[in-house]
Amino acid sequence: MHSLVPGFYGRTMGKSLSPEKAQILSEKLPAVNLHHHLEEGHDWPFSNPCWMEIGFGFAEHFLAQQKQNPEIPFIGAEVFKNGVAHCLKHLPTQHKCWIFPENVHLLMPVIPAQSIERIFILFPDPWPKKRHHKRRLIQMAFLDQCFRALISQGALYLASDVPDLVGWILEVLQQHSGFVYKAGATSADPTTWPAWPLDWPSTRYGSKAAHKAFMIWEKI
Repeated sequence: MHSLVPGFYGRTMGKSLSPEKAQILSEKLPAVNLHHHLEEGHDWPFSNPCWMEIGFGFAEHFLAQQKQNPEIPFIGAEVFKNGVAHCLKHLPTQHKCWIFPENVHLLMPVIPAQSIERIFILFPDPWPKKRHHKRRLIQMAFLDQCFRALISQGALYLASDVPDLVGWILEVLQQHSGFVYKAGATSADPTTWPAWPLDWPSTRYGSKAAHKAFMIWEKI
């Protein structure tokens, strides 16, 4: 497997931001911008283990999890400005949430050890061309960072609708000595994938998928 490549290769913008979304970003993001908070030398903002979603897109799952678990502090990492604006627009008035609107590889090294309870990575970019596989998020070095950040028996929650990527994720995680399989898909064959968990909110992307695999891997 390839080692982690910390560069960012995805989009940061879709359509041009509407005046409303641009205003939302300028007015609401500064108060919850974890990147700026840490850059300015402030302490880690959570005293209890938090949950984190990496690449939350338009935040359907991220917002639904907060609604279901209002007592849990959350980090949402997303570089796509349109998605961040959508998330900020729909954040409840009372929330325990910080947004990291930059490359998540900048965040992982500075997360305090054993401070995350759950990490959600739902429908990451599959980078289907073989020469681009090194750009895939799930790499051994990235899993090392997740292992360090997670509490004992903390868990990685993963999902994809791309069989080749599901196989890749399974292979890398099976090679990592710090995680054990807990539930979900056990092969790259979509006909073997179990049903989507009823207590997992879906995403805009995931709702369009004919077949989608979920996986839960627990830190030893």
